[in-house]
Amino acid sequence: MSSGLSAPDAELAGRYAPQLMLDRAEPYQPVAFGYTVFRTPEASPSSKFRVEPDGALAIEYAIYYDWDIGHLYDLEHVWVHVGLDGAIAKVEASSHGGRLIMDAGAGQAEMLDGRPVVYVEAGKHAHWAMARQMPVVDRRQLSALCGSLAGLEGVHLGNPFAKSGLYQASERDHRLARLKMRHDAFVPSHDYVPVQSRPELMPWSQLADLIPQRIKQIMAGLAASNDHFGAIFLDCGDTLVDERSEVKTPGSDVVLSGDLIPGAGDMVRALKAAGHKLVLVADGPRQTFVNLL
Repeated sequence: MSSGLSAPDAELAGRYAPQLMLDRAEPYQPVAFGYTVFRTPEASPSSKFRVEPDGALAIEYAIYYDWDIGHLYDLEHVWVHVGLDGAIAKVEASSHGGRLIMDAGAGQAEMLDGRPVVYVEAGKHAHWAMARQMPVVDRRQLSALCGSLAGLEGVHLGNPFAKSGLYQASERDHRLARLKMRHDAFVPSHDYVPVQSRPELMPWSQLADLIPQRIKQIMAGLAASNDHFGAIFLDCGDTLVDERSEVKTPGSDVVLSGDLIPGAGDMVRALKAAGHKLVLVADGPRQTFVNLL
């Protein structure tokens, strides 16, 4: 065929692979593109969507990142539909669980050297057809997700790999992943540059075998390279609370109220924010600690 659509799938996937534009402050580069070529309508092997080619064929790119700013593991998708003449007819991309048409004007994606251009949301990697399409409210939310809320989820377990038991995560794994992402917290620039890495292009089946192995290797590396307490044990009286300020129920050892030692509250909040597990070990009636803390 003059359009070259009879070429091997690997050649077609390379020809139409999207050009990703990442936020200049983005800490995470894509690792690999796993491709699947559809010539008839079929269910996607890597997403929840059904792919119906708009033209001669559609190429699904499953884009894998080791990290999202909220969790370890991230898989996004771009679908490039190609007409009988070999021209790109339509581009779709994943965005926060949905699938959007990449419309930079007249229903078409922005193009660069024959490839569709897709803008990638900082930290979260949702897709936009143009940088200016991101609403102000989304930018504000993104600042929190990439900043104070970084590492909120730990290790992602809501994907088919984890659900089928190909990898598991302990509380320590979650904690260490959160610490790493909190260290990676950043302020989105909303200025976009081409992806700096060279993501490997491979069939989806090959990427599907690779992903759980990478997750397990990353978790093992975090455990080996981080000195981290399993838990921090705290007393209450004269450690967190000034016992001289305590007010007790008459005729009882139950403390009704008391003042924290200066700086104790900030210390506990800082330890919790850093991902440490805090344990109270103190003698006294349970209701005392409910009332005080």
